[in-house]
Amino acid sequence: MRTISEQPDEDNATMDESDERTETDQPATESMAFDHDVVIVGGSAAGLAAGVFTARHGLETLVLRGGHTALLRCSLLENYLGLTNVDPADFLEVATEQARDAGCRVENRRVEQLRRNGVGFAVDTVDETITTRRVVAASGSENDYLEEIADGALYCGPATHDNLEYYVPCDDAGRTAVDGLYATGRLSGVEHQVLIAAGNGARVGLAVVRDSLRDAGLWDDLADHYHDWTVYPHRHDGWEIDDWLRERLPDDIDPDDDAVAERLAAYRERLEARTRTETEQADRLERGQELLEQYHDE
Repeated sequence: MRTISEQPDEDNATMDESDERTETDQPATESMAFDHDVVIVGGSAAGLAAGVFTARHGLETLVLRGGHTALLRCSLLENYLGLTNVDPADFLEVATEQARDAGCRVENRRVEQLRRNGVGFAVDTVDETITTRRVVAASGSENDYLEEIADGALYCGPATHDNLEYYVPCDDAGRTAVDGLYATGRLSGVEHQVLIAAGNGARVGLAVVRDSLRDAGLWDDLADHYHDWTVYPHRHDGWEIDDWLRERLPDDIDPDDDAVAERLAAYRERLEARTRTETEQADRLERGQELLEQYHDE
């Protein structure tokens, strides 16, 4: 078994998005059932940001928070863009509510060990074992639970924080040498500023979504195009979506094949689902205002 510290070959599918699928490719997980699509270990800025992106896509996401976060050692957040002079505990509370609104389950449970389970993982907590296709490690300096999956080889030189001796080597999108395992935040060696950690978590969340689309048989050009920003209903006026989709198919794929047409139709529905009516926009703005007002509650 390769250890987590081994860097993958250039053609390794876990680190390289350039591989192309054919119409005969089948989803990697079609014969396996998991408790969750994604388990995120760590519920601070990086982990919650990753969860917002995976849950908004519809992946069943569980965030497990069982340790301490360096965020709560700060007296104030003074450099988070758009939010100045914020109490860190208030920030964490509102960020947690945002993740839950997006569809995450957030639970206070400590992870003791991570093990392989077929193409996925078994996550051992203090009271039960949870199965999942993918795991995002966002647990800061706490990484003992990774020792078995990494075959005891985690050390990869000094990270960017003096107190963090071990970190998980990964690519820019958080993919490690273990298929389905991602790292984000301090554990991946990025700067431990909250804004940077949240941005890194969002990037890793996008990578998880795009990899899940590949597992479902979507081709690289379309999977890589995925984003979750919302648009006004008229955004697609004059846009020939079907032509745009066909142009992004690999040359050896027949767009008139029934299975291919079905996948393209599903992707079109996903694009069109990003629109928001005026009523939906008003409802979501009201909910967003409620969350922001929590910063000012006594």
